[in-house]
Amino acid sequence: MRNLPLNGLRVLAATLEAGGIRAAARLLGLSPSVVHRHMRELEARIGVSLVERGGGRLRFTPAGQRLGRIAAQTLGELAVGVEATREDRRPNEVVISTTESFAELWLLPRLAAFTEARGRFAVSIKTGQRLSRIPADADIAIRLTSYVDDSQPAAEPLMSDVMVPVLAPDLARSAGLLAEPRDILTLPLIHDRDPQVSWLRWCGALGIDSALARSGTRMTSSALVQSAAALGMGAGLARRRMAEASIAAGRLVELTKFAVPIGSAYWIVRRPVPRAAEQLVLDWLKREAAASAGPT
Repeated sequence: MRNLPLNGLRVLAATLEAGGIRAAARLLGLSPSVVHRHMRELEARIGVSLVERGGGRLRFTPAGQRLGRIAAQTLGELAVGVEATREDRRPNEVVISTTESFAELWLLPRLAAFTEARGRFAVSIKTGQRLSRIPADADIAIRLTSYVDDSQPAAEPLMSDVMVPVLAPDLARSAGLLAEPRDILTLPLIHDRDPQVSWLRWCGALGIDSALARSGTRMTSSALVQSAAALGMGAGLARRRMAEASIAAGRLVELTKFAVPIGSAYWIVRRPVPRAAEQLVLDWLKREAAASAGPT
């Protein structure tokens, strides 16, 4: 069991079900190149050709069809088992999957009041960076991305946002008036690995030479970017909604006039038919999103 190529088998089953690489990629929330790679790795692992290459249409070999059907049936049974196990979860327990920074900066500050008002209601948080489907051990996913496949009825935008430069108050005072966006690039820059909130993207939106924004300190999360900016290490680029608490507390100063919209920056992915407890959390998340400090 430990040596089973589960990722490859999942891709094979999806490709057979969807009838093509691109359709399977959409179904799995992966890129076509990743689907191709998993198929090649699976073939190398088992030493058998599963698809016939060449020509414009994907064709499975007899071995590929046979293994794909077995994989689809087995994974389907596993999905049923997972769903049955999920139903055994306590009625008042909900697990939310999201990124660590979003959980720390936006979700947790609101969660205490929600759970306190509902007695023994339990909301747990599972963090990770993947922007795909809901993990098997979670009920709701909040994804930081400009697009989730909304052809699925279980995916819907939660809220929009802007990326805005933020500085420590002392650095903002010493920098004086920054009249033009390019003036910010004279300061030390703090970079985030979040692809939606990058200095290169910010430069592109404002028509600035992005070569001026390639150097600087690099952090692995939005929370670290904000902490570094608050310590005066340079100018960070923040999601406005996730920085609102630090801005309100005076730890960060936002340069609102240089904000750039990032559209539907947060999405909810949920079960097609939520449990009652899940629906309660979903309704609360939407109220909080509507009430929070949105793009300015």
